[in-house]
This record gives sequence, structure tokens and C-alpha cells, in this order.
Amino acid sequence: QLFLDGYQGHNYNTQDLQQFFRQNSTIESLIITGGISISLEDPLLGSALRISSIQILDLSGCFKVPARSEQIFQEFGPLLSRHERIRELYLNDNFVGDSGAELLADALKTNRSLEILSLRSAHVGRQGILSLCAGIVA
Repeated sequence: QLFLDGYQGHNYNTQDLQQFFRQNSTIESLIITGGISISLEDPLLGSALRISSIQILDLSGCFKVPARSEQIFQEFGPLLSRHERIRELYLNDNFVGDSGAELLADALKTNRSLEILSLRSAHVGRQGILSLCAGIVA
């Protein structure tokens, strides 16, 4: 388990991170909470999602800027749809919104490994919930 509370999106060397996740392929949980708004371009998050055996991903409080929400989930959706190991995804206390929920729903149509999706205090309204339900049963 790798736990980073208050992660601030440090400037890590991408190659070093990729090597770290290759050498530590048993890391099943990545918890990045309470940080500033990070993006999927962040080398730590990008490396973890693309290379490692992450099964539990907690990004609570990492995507709080409403103006960037749609862009973040446009990037995150395809990664989630292709990720075959992720079982739990926590996006609590973020600004997901209805548009982000719709993008997540598209990813859920092809991702069959996800068992738990937590969106507590994620500003998801009726339309977003309906989209997620449709994505789950598709």
C-alpha cells in the first residue's frame, strides 16, 4: 500500500516512477488524499495507472476545481475502461459533477473489474446518477 496524504503533485522523474512501480509490482493500493488538484499528467498517478497492479485507488480530494473536472474525467475515463485490475475507486470530496459522472459511466461500460465506486460529496446530481446506473448495467 502506498499512502500519500496531502500530495502536492511534486516534480518526479517519470522514468524513476515507472521503474519504481515495475520493481514494486505487488503494490495493490494507491491512496492520494487531501492534495491540491492534480491531473492525470502527474507522473505518479499516470505511472501507477498504466504500469502497476493497483487494485484500490483512492483519489479523494484531488480533483476539486470545477473548471477542470470535465477535462480530468475525459482523460481518466479511457484509463479506467482499459484497467483490468482496479476493484475499488474512491473519488470522494471531489468535483465530479454530472459531466464527470457521464464520462465515468462510459468507462464502466467496458470495465468489468470495478466493484466499488465511491462518490461521496462529489457533486453528482440526478443526471449523473442515471448515467452511472446505465453504465453499470450496460
